[in-house]
Amino acid sequence: MELRPQASGLFAALTSLKIDGYVCMAGSDLTALVNMQCPCLRNLNLFMTLIVIFDVFIHSNSLHTLMLCVLHTRRLEILAPRLEELIITIRPMEAQISAPKLVKVTWRDAYDPHLNRFVDVGCRIQLLEIYRQASSLTKQFDQVDELNMKIGLNFLDAAKYGSFLNETSKLPKCKSFCIFLSWEPHALVPVMLHLLRSCNDTKKLQVHLLGLSSLGVMHSCPPFCLCRSEENRKIDGIDLSSLEVAEITGFSGSHEQMEFVEFLSSNAGVLKRLLINDEYCRRPKEVREKVRSMCHVSSKC
Repeated sequence: MELRPQASGLFAALTSLKIDGYVCMAGSDLTALVNMQCPCLRNLNLFMTLIVIFDVFIHSNSLHTLMLCVLHTRRLEILAPRLEELIITIRPMEAQISAPKLVKVTWRDAYDPHLNRFVDVGCRIQLLEIYRQASSLTKQFDQVDELNMKIGLNFLDAAKYGSFLNETSKLPKCKSFCIFLSWEPHALVPVMLHLLRSCNDTKKLQVHLLGLSSLGVMHSCPPFCLCRSEENRKIDGIDLSSLEVAEITGFSGSHEQMEFVEFLSSNAGVLKRLLINDEYCRRPKEVREKVRSMCHVSSKC
């Protein structure tokens, strides 16, 4: 369906607008609708397709929340001095975002810091939620209250694995760190040790183990893969002195997962609770006893 709003229309009282479904629209019409015809818009949610590849300009002094899933966007320009929450589901080819009051960012597609740029945005925000393809976006911020990362390492390419390590070498400080991790065909512990090097001030850690590896399948990456090197198993630079609560789901009780639990228990000095979801365990009673024997904190399986 093609949507063509009247050029002369004015929706002066409209504060929330949602366009959702099989809707096509010209980029110029979309820009005019948001910037000129809705002067009091606070919440904008767009799930649509541009008729042709085109630029989209969103200049609004009233917007507080912006959710964009707009296919065929060539260049996106956002100038929104009151914007607090931004959700990008399909990235534009290029983007420039100016939003000095931004406190929540969700980026669910690839992020290229050379083509997608945040300007006039603070170094500290409340929430940052990203996928692995947007790992470099973490370098935009120094401190995040809640950091959510969805990481899929389901590839054998050593260069891609090295890029992942480089992009996540310095994550922002965070109070709460939530990781959705599909690490097959690589080793689990080196990936987690790498990510935990940024947990100096983290109080709560949530790890959701996803995929066949949660069932205990051994890694099958090449012998020269970085995840197999002893260098990436070192614990130098990891400080878990602030960690109070750790939660693990998708736990199967594999050797590597047990190794990770033991590391948390031994190195998180003020850890008060360790919660483990063992629905994938083949021998849950045996695994629970083993976990409790190695933990120096209150553990619950």
